[in-house]
Amino acid sequence: MSNLGKERIKEIEKITANILIDSNQNNKCPPDLYKICSANKIYVKRDLDNKISEELAKPAIEDNKSIIYLNPIVMLDNDKKRVRKIVAHELGHIFLHPDKVKTQNCSYSEEMIDTIEEKEAETFAEFLLLPEKDFELFWNVFEDKTKMEEFWVVPQDMISKRIKQLGLKNNKEPILSKILNK
Repeated sequence: MSNLGKERIKEIEKITANILIDSNQNNKCPPDLYKICSANKIYVKRDLDNKISEELAKPAIEDNKSIIYLNPIVMLDNDKKRVRKIVAHELGHIFLHPDKVKTQNCSYSEEMIDTIEEKEAETFAEFLLLPEKDFELFWNVFEDKTKMEEFWVVPQDMISKRIKQLGLKNNKEPILSKILNK
């Protein structure tokens, strides 16, 4: 998020909040990406026709349908956290950069994070998968990155970034420990 202006960050946060509300996923922890895609008529498919080769995923619009193609290799490693991050990232392109998606000028590989569009899509993914108020609430309960990773079903690097973005600190004793020790 470092090169994104505060106004653009707020705009992305508002867009993700509206998507969560419109797809009935606000206050659902963790948000269900299938329901978000379904509510927005976005299809997620394995790329069996070799439309992508080097990338992990690619959003497209075909026959007026938004589609996220996933490289079958992504599906083979059976890492739900990684798949959720990739799908949320591609949703970011569909919602934030629809013109580039229409022209097929958009794809995702983990090495391509330097452009503004990629940073925006990453920010979108973080805000969509880890909504601020819910994330803060659960951080105050768990205060453990590994537990947060398992609960939210996202890679730990996303958890670490979100903790830093929100300026969250570890208390000396997590709320859950206080409750259990009474």
